Amino acid sequence: MFKIATGAALVVAVLAAAPAHADQNFYGVLDVNLSVSKPSRPDLLVPAFGESKRVVAVDPGGMATSYIGFSASEKINDDLTASMVIEAQANLDTGFASPGNFWGRNAKVGVASSTYGTLSLGRIQTVFFNALTAFSPYGEASMGASVAQMAGGFPTLYLMQTQFALDGATPDEPDRATVAIIDHAWSNSLVYDTPDFDGLSASFQVGLKEGDSNGGNHALAVRLNAEELQAAFAYQSVKVGLPAVSATSNNRWVAGVSYDFSILTAYAQVGQDKFELYNGSIRSNFLQFGAKVPVSAKGAVLASWGRSKNKPLDSQASLLTFGYDHFFSARTDAYAHLLLDKLEVAGDQGDLGTSLTLGVRHRF
Repeated sequence: MFKIATGAALVVAVLAAAPAHADQNFYGVLDVNLSVSKPSRPDLLVPAFGESKRVVAVDPGGMATSYIGFSASEKINDDLTASMVIEAQANLDTGFASPGNFWGRNAKVGVASSTYGTLSLGRIQTVFFNALTAFSPYGEASMGASVAQMAGGFPTLYLMQTQFALDGATPDEPDRATVAIIDHAWSNSLVYDTPDFDGLSASFQVGLKEGDSNGGNHALAVRLNAEELQAAFAYQSVKVGLPAVSATSNNRWVAGVSYDFSILTAYAQVGQDKFELYNGSIRSNFLQFGAKVPVSAKGAVLASWGRSKNKPLDSQASLLTFGYDHFFSARTDAYAHLLLDKLEVAGDQGDLGTSLTLGVRHRF
């Protein structure tokens, strides 16, 4: 804790001492909620639930991941700008850093050119994660301690992660299954972002293996920004730090689109998550539809439905979420959400999981 406090104090001191012509910012999001949840499959969530049928909890990140960040930039000449970003995620229910390393969200230095694009190095949020969370009304939000949260905390990510490869599970041994948590950032990473070409842009990312015998990571994202219409396609291949000793690689792709109709914004996604194993492969396909409907100058109704199917393990996950988000100011909002989910494994349909979440979020 002393090291964390000392490191944060040092960053503040460095930013304060930076030249007057450099831009510095201290910013963040704090999000915490109270949830009442009944998991669809508590038998897959031990020890989080044990034999419990209902859990009341204070949870982090009901609408956004909580984090603090420091950034600075300096214009080198008419075309080049140097920048740095360090961001630390935190779980407000416990105060612990997430995902474990303090500057785990982003820790990067970059050089940007309006002509040639931007090159960044460090620990960097993946271009796949950014594309995945952009086409859902809930973004990277979690909805309480249901199966969805145990699967990574995000409705969209939950649908990407009903595969059962982590503990060496096979179609004959589905009980050994656990749910994968998606990697939102890569260490030892390089990212190149192209300039914007009339609304079309792309990003390329590499995660160096640095001694990992399995290999390195790579990812690609292509984006279209046409005012009301937004679209993206992303692909990533992961070999570094796979959580499953039986997996040789994890390949994911996602395609998403959204359109602002003024009276509502509609979202749609389709994707696939595939683990290559030494003795075969496990594949999960998903789709999701959502909408955000403004009902006043300060409030909006959110809705999302999605389903994923896993082969060859004969599993299926379904998720339906309704919610309301109300802004008291430009920086502070309160929200309420009801999540219904169901996880069917090897013919066992399980129960209907529910999670009611009430929370507040503040930006600074």
